[in-house]
Amino acid sequence: DPVVVKYKSNDETKNGSSNKATPTVSYLKFKVRGNPLPLRRHRTSRGFMYNPSADAQACFRGIVEEIVKEEGCFTTTNNATTCSYVFDNTTALAMTIAFYTKRPLNHFVATNRSRPLKASAPSAMGSRIRTDVDNLAKFVLDSLNDFIYEDDSQISSLCVTKLLDSGGCRDDNNHPQDNDIDDDDDECLGSTVVGVAVLDKNDKKLSSEVVESSFRLYD
Repeated sequence: DPVVVKYKSNDETKNGSSNKATPTVSYLKFKVRGNPLPLRRHRTSRGFMYNPSADAQACFRGIVEEIVKEEGCFTTTNNATTCSYVFDNTTALAMTIAFYTKRPLNHFVATNRSRPLKASAPSAMGSRIRTDVDNLAKFVLDSLNDFIYEDDSQISSLCVTKLLDSGGCRDDNNHPQDNDIDDDDDECLGSTVVGVAVLDKNDKKLSSEVVESSFRLYD
């Protein structure tokens, strides 16, 4: 899937001359396919506490690393790819997350994912999705620590939405329906779309625009 990255160039002045500094990332958007998972409550076994979601979070993080590594967000040391923070640890960030959850088979004609959705099937936001939205968000926020950002405490604005996946579902003529994000999804199996933007403390207008745009999930 395509990743969207926007850079902000920094100009440094040394001894009266202007030098171009390394561009910093100001906006990052990416998509991970697969049914979104919530962060499960930590458990205790034999006196030790463990995270039941650790393996799933490691998998999610690995996918994101593969998605963004070609965008210059990594450093390479001793022939091994290690990740530096995509966003500086001194910056405040705005994040949007859209969770597209897998549709059940009973939403499809003849309970077949290759068939159109039933006329009675709910729209993307027309049905209750029982997974708690805060647990879905926490799964993503914790997975991106020490990678996209140093810590999720840098997130100052967070907009999260959960929907039923309609991308790739077929209409009555057996043609794929339009998707809000892209048009190559298959069979409404779910995905997670994440956008992260820098809140510029020196530009109140820009910061307010970033927060406002965080509520426009489909831009």
